[in-house]
Amino acid sequence: DLFNLKVSPAEVFQQYNFWIEAVVCLFHLPPFFTFEVSSEQMTNIVVYRAETLCFVANLCRFYGWGRVIKHITLRDLPNRHTVAALQNVSLGYGFVAKRLMHTMHAVTYVALVWAVLLMIFASCLRAFETTACDFSTATHPSCDLLRAKEWQLYNRAISRSNFRYFQNAWWLAFMTSTTVGYGDFFPVTHLGRVVAVLSAVVGVMLVSLLTAALQKVTTHSPEEESAMNLLNREKAYRRSKVIAANLLIVWWRLKKNRPLPRSLRGRTPQDLYTMFKKARNISQMELEDMASTPTHVNFIFVKSREISNLLDQSMGSVVKAMELSKNSPGRSPRRSPLTSLQRRSSLDDIKQSGAS
Repeated sequence: DLFNLKVSPAEVFQQYNFWIEAVVCLFHLPPFFTFEVSSEQMTNIVVYRAETLCFVANLCRFYGWGRVIKHITLRDLPNRHTVAALQNVSLGYGFVAKRLMHTMHAVTYVALVWAVLLMIFASCLRAFETTACDFSTATHPSCDLLRAKEWQLYNRAISRSNFRYFQNAWWLAFMTSTTVGYGDFFPVTHLGRVVAVLSAVVGVMLVSLLTAALQKVTTHSPEEESAMNLLNREKAYRRSKVIAANLLIVWWRLKKNRPLPRSLRGRTPQDLYTMFKKARNISQMELEDMASTPTHVNFIFVKSREISNLLDQSMGSVVKAMELSKNSPGRSPRRSPLTSLQRRSSLDDIKQSGAS
């Protein structure tokens, strides 16, 4: 039942989402327990400690912030679950993302999401691109091999200290997310390259969202468009006065064969008169014409609804009046003009036949 709020524990345990979340949230390395994993990647030997792998796994818990953002975004919508059930709409993360993108703070939201994801990707890159053999606590036997001490890529020596600093990993994640690829740092492990690919794919999507958000921010709202039209009308009104004064100056000086001022050289009375007519037409526009296109559409819609309501009321009054005229006692029904005309023509025929 859609509106049944009682959920038993058995129903919860039957949901696979519950078990996935339980594994993600309960997974933790026991205290005083560690181990090392060795793998050969691109002719090099990389050793990971258990703490590093568990750290990357625990980063998945950041998904919990999605629920917080979802609750904050939808908490001002009353009866949202009932309305969503009636309209067959899912109020999930897609709905939340669309609502956030239709606000004036969409650029800020996209930038915050981008910054958080860059931190996560940079942490993963630093973890995957750093081998445990660089530290004195490493006990794995593979650390004694030459391929674990000196990394090479295509017969070229690679420095393993690049990703010891978090800022280098963040720089790589940022440049990869913007699809630029500066080239000063690059991943050399398989897991590091997977993170770089994810950073590039997510970066392309975020750049697209950022572009759409900037386009929305830089577009005038209907109120701003109406205000700009009114300001342009006032500007045209003042400009028409200046053009009229310049037109008189040009006409007078040409009539007296005097040189024109430097600012009016090359201007003819015809040009100034055309400019004056254009500015005057703009300055004489009505307030209704200054409204934006959405405002015009809304105004037409409201007026159409008012006219439709008036027509419905008029038709109801006519129907009631006709019903009252039919049911009123002591009044003979009115004869139609066609019946009277037929009766008059029949009397004329009788008189003509009698006279004959």
